[in-house]
Parts: sequence; structure tokens; C-alpha cells
Amino acid sequence: MANFDTCFNFALDCIDAGLMLHIQGKPGVGKSSVSKEVATEKNLVHIPFCVNAREPIDVNGFAANNNGKAEYIPFDDIPLVGTAIPKGKSGWLLDLEELDQADPAMQKALHRLILEREVGKYKVHPNVYFIASGNRPEDRAHASILSSALQSRMAHITLDSNLVVTTNYGMRQGWDSGILGYINFRVENLNNFDGRKTVGSYACERSWEMANKLLKIWQKTKEPLASKAEELSGVIGDAAAMDFLAFMEIKDDLITVPQILANPASIDIPFNPGALFAITATLASTITDKEFKYAHLFIQRCPFEYQILAYRSLLVRFPNLIATPEMSLWTREHGEQLYNF
Repeated sequence: MANFDTCFNFALDCIDAGLMLHIQGKPGVGKSSVSKEVATEKNLVHIPFCVNAREPIDVNGFAANNNGKAEYIPFDDIPLVGTAIPKGKSGWLLDLEELDQADPAMQKALHRLILEREVGKYKVHPNVYFIASGNRPEDRAHASILSSALQSRMAHITLDSNLVVTTNYGMRQGWDSGILGYINFRVENLNNFDGRKTVGSYACERSWEMANKLLKIWQKTKEPLASKAEELSGVIGDAAAMDFLAFMEIKDDLITVPQILANPASIDIPFNPGALFAITATLASTITDKEFKYAHLFIQRCPFEYQILAYRSLLVRFPNLIATPEMSLWTREHGEQLYNF
């Protein structure tokens, strides 16, 4: 099992080595996000090619009459030799999504594309790179066993849920502090997909991102979150939705960031773990870098796991804080644990 950063770096290495990487993982864990980040890093046009929604004709080309002979005409979504590279780009990343759902006929069609880099009688452009993703057979998400011919010609890695990576991603994307606090409080609900039990919606990295978008809308319209239980259940599942709403009710009754900054060295620290997770997540996502020296006085009084959450989140927002006297002193003692706790 590998986290997002490991998969991302391995995918970059595979592209540099001329290899195709196959990323497996349970639904919603972020496989597509790896491909998109890789395309951005390598300055490539990302081409999503959802294998389970395609047929062999999409790979082999469409049969047409050419002076009494059948000729396969390729579709335009796979760049071929002679295709102009888009201005400002270095090529394309063809993302074979849901590869593990390809039936035997589709797998045979993909052999030539992947192994020979050909579409019908046409050659794929040399600046096209391949990456693939799919679910694991044990997740019972329609995944099938790939042929040994395909498996032996790809590198493989399994992407797993990772709280640190997801928290950092959420901070960069501006996720609601309540969601960030909750997934750190209830780690088991970061991704609770279970192929043996799951029916309907479930909590996962993808659905938490969807929930964050809905929270932003409801905050703009000033609709009470407590009235949105059914809607949230449709995104993250019943159990996670009810638990998240209970967490958010605690969050709303907590000490505020201004109160903390006004009296960081002596303000009472809550004993309730959910409350403390909510406070530290909110503090880390709202203060400015100039307020850090005050927030630090409060954070260092919290139990160690809450310090880790706060400092990780703050360093994503303000990387330069690592050079401040406060963080320098703290990292001298706890630096190794900052990303390995």
C-alpha cells in the first residue's frame, strides 16, 4: 500500500523511464487525482479515456469503405503521429481509467494500443504517455482480472487512504475546517468503503470533496447545516453524515479564534477530543502568518496529536513558518514525527 505522494513520484519515474503505471485502489481513494497531478507536473494534456465506457472500435478504429476495401479510420481522441502538440504543452497523458473493468474483448483491443502503440495501422504520437487506474477485485466494484499479457507490461502500485496527504490536499484546496477537523477526529470515516457491505453512498476522499463544495453553497445561502442531514447522507452515507453533523454542533459552541489569540497562554483547553480537533483545525485554517507566534503559544499547550494536526496544516498554508524561532525550536525536538506520527 502506498500513499498519494509515493504513487505520484512513482508515476513520474515511470514516465521518465518510458513505462506505463497501473494504479489500483478502492473507490474514491484519489486514483484519478494522481493522473491529473502527473499531467500538470509533466506539462501534458490530460486525456481521460474511461475504458469501461468504451468498445474495441474506439481503440481499433471505425471500419469504412476505401475503394472497395475495408479500412479502419481512427477516432480523434488518441493523438497519432502527425498530430500537432498543443501550444505550450509537451505532449499528452492518456489516462486509461477503470482499466480493471475491461472485458476480454476490450483487453485484446488494448493490447495493440499499449504494447505496439498503434491504433489500427496508425502509430500513436511519440509524445503520448500512458497511465492506467482501476479498482481492486476484492472491492467488488466490477473489477476483473487483467490478462497476464497486460499485467506483465505495466508497473503496478496500490494507492491507499492517507490522512496526512488528504489533510494537506484539503488545506491547499481550502476545504472547510469542520471537514478537516472531522476526518482527523474520525480517521475511520476518511474512507469507509467496504465492498462486502457498502450499498449507496459512502465516505471517501472524493465524497468529502463533494461535501465540501456543498458546505460552501449552504454557507453562502445561510442554510442551517442541521437541516441538511438527508442531503449529506446522499454524499457521504448515513452513518458518517450523522456523526459529522454531531461534530459540527460541538464545533459551533467552542472557544473562538479571536479568544485564543487574545489569551493563548492561559485560555482553557477543552477535554473533549472532538472539540479539540475542531478548535485546532479551525485555528490552523484561519489565522494569518503574523498571528502564528500567538497561536503557537496555544498549540504547544495541546496534547501532542493535536499539535501535529495544527502544525502540518499551518506549514501547508505557510511553508516559511518552518524558519521561525517557534517552529525551529519545536522541530528540533519533534521534527521526525511531524510527518510520521
